[in-house]
Amino acid sequence: MKIINNFNITTKVISEQTVKIDIKYRPLIYLIKEKINNEHLIYNTLTKALILIDETEKDIFTEAEISYNSDLDILIKNWFLVPIDFDEQSYYYQINNIYKLLDHENYINHFTIFPTTDCNARCFYCFEKNKQYCTMTKEIALSVAEYIIKVSNNKKISLTWFGGEPLHNSKAINTICEKLAEENVDFSSSIITNGYLFNDKNVKLAKKLWNITSAQITLDGTEKIYNRVKNYIYNNDKSPFRIVLNNIEQLLDNKIKVQIRLNLDSYNKDDLYSLVDYLYKRFRNNKYLSIYVRLLFDDTSDLQRNRNYDERKEIFLEFQKLREYIISLDMYNIGKLKTKMPLYSCVADDKHSVIILPNGEFSVCDMLINDKNYGNIYDGITDLDYKNKFTEIKKPVNKCTNCVLKPICLHLSGCPEHQKDCEDFNIASEIYILKQQMKKCYKNWLELNDEMSNC
Repeated sequence: MKIINNFNITTKVISEQTVKIDIKYRPLIYLIKEKINNEHLIYNTLTKALILIDETEKDIFTEAEISYNSDLDILIKNWFLVPIDFDEQSYYYQINNIYKLLDHENYINHFTIFPTTDCNARCFYCFEKNKQYCTMTKEIALSVAEYIIKVSNNKKISLTWFGGEPLHNSKAINTICEKLAEENVDFSSSIITNGYLFNDKNVKLAKKLWNITSAQITLDGTEKIYNRVKNYIYNNDKSPFRIVLNNIEQLLDNKIKVQIRLNLDSYNKDDLYSLVDYLYKRFRNNKYLSIYVRLLFDDTSDLQRNRNYDERKEIFLEFQKLREYIISLDMYNIGKLKTKMPLYSCVADDKHSVIILPNGEFSVCDMLINDKNYGNIYDGITDLDYKNKFTEIKKPVNKCTNCVLKPICLHLSGCPEHQKDCEDFNIASEIYILKQQMKKCYKNWLELNDEMSNC
């Protein structure tokens, strides 16, 4: 048995489990297993430890009752085996509460900023459709920068530019970044954009002034479908698809990471394969580009709610199929294994994050920007009760009790996306990605050990 990664065992929160020789053991509930060649990877979602065992050892994890022997010490110490009467639920809540107590510093160092809610595209699925547009003035932008400096407590700052289309008001981005640079604030930023306005000038600003390290750009299909869906406001004969793809290339040439998001639904599920093939042919082996896919209509949409179980499952399987295809091309952003217990679900319950709208007000969620807000950059939090409604963790249902994902899953009771209980295909999809991350971690471990042996 080999420990590949052991992130939390040596921390103050989860120490090594004490070995007791006079009791019976069983496997922990929170284990994910994946066979790789003639060995098996096992990931502990509670401690975040990853181990490698051989074929002769795998049967240990199918036993309901295991007698102690010294060969099991590594599994016991690292919480892969626990006493038969061990209460996973109580222990999980205990260490989760300790983690939260340790996070006692008061500062904000991540800011999601809306320079505008206006946009140069008119996508039929936009969640801000038919809402009143608002654009940040220079005066408010300066006040935003001053607020960032005030509350960040000298921490390194990360900014996310969102909208609307954030580049539709690049002047506000300039103003905020110029002020932060003037005050010698250490910051980096990312942007969620359609990419259309990333011309030569804006790419240079992104690199030198805005300190952008990554950009998320959505593509809805190949040229014909993309141009129809985006429905840009411009009246010319230029193809927006070609403009955006050329802008993506400019960003990559400037070593800015680009995550291409594919929005999938029944109308474009086949066309997206052609798009992926095109992207593979044009950008293959570019380490700064990755692709991921999301269902266009999530559980909060009327369309998805009105679909029955079989219809939801069918479109979800299309999503899974496309994702597997992108992974096979080595272009999917799999991400890394979680290294610690999550304290927060998203910006809504993260006390170190805030969403700032164009008028300087705070929003609890970037999808609820037209709802009631809970404060502003001038007065800080003015309605704590309203904000706290979005930070309460949703009570688990029966199916959560023995779910292997429980230690890495936080659903907020006030979140519209979390109102529905997980369905079997959702759970299988999450486990699938975790297994991809396990294999990636193992591959990195092999490469590291190979390098060390050649020193």
